[in-house]
Amino acid sequence: MAENGAKMKKNSNENFFKVMLRYPLETCLGILLSFLILFVFEQVVSRYLFRHIEIWAAELQQGLFIWCSLIASIIAVREGEHYSATYFIDKLSPLARNVVNLINHLLVGGAVIVLIWYGIESTKIGGMQDYVGLPFSRMPQYISLPICAAFMFYYLILQLYRDVRQIINRLSTEKN
Repeated sequence: MAENGAKMKKNSNENFFKVMLRYPLETCLGILLSFLILFVFEQVVSRYLFRHIEIWAAELQQGLFIWCSLIASIIAVREGEHYSATYFIDKLSPLARNVVNLINHLLVGGAVIVLIWYGIESTKIGGMQDYVGLPFSRMPQYISLPICAAFMFYYLILQLYRDVRQIINRLSTEKN
């Protein structure tokens, strides 16, 4: 019986690490969000109990919040949940729906290209700034935009490929 418990614990640990490797974005987001919550809690305790504000914690929270928001945006794009206005789209034929999805993904892709471009430009300028309370530059904060936008673009390319395949399949089945 003790062997079964040890085996179950080993399997649960293996499953935990498999899930972490299977969902790296979610794992990274969970870790960053945990640190963000920890630093926000520290800031609240420091401010209200000790009447002292830690500047470095506020700066770190800002960077963590930006990374969390952008990683969550990558996940939303990957899952196709980055925008949802499906009331009218659901009333269309399957082929028309696929065409509208293709157009939507192309428009979002254009916006993501703009994010990558201006993210690189803002990183060049803002990355030279230093934090007031931390001993390093703001580069990690600024570089989050082009990096995360590049991941969004990757997932949009995959969705565009699926959209085109679905349109081709629908057109070929309608001919037959």
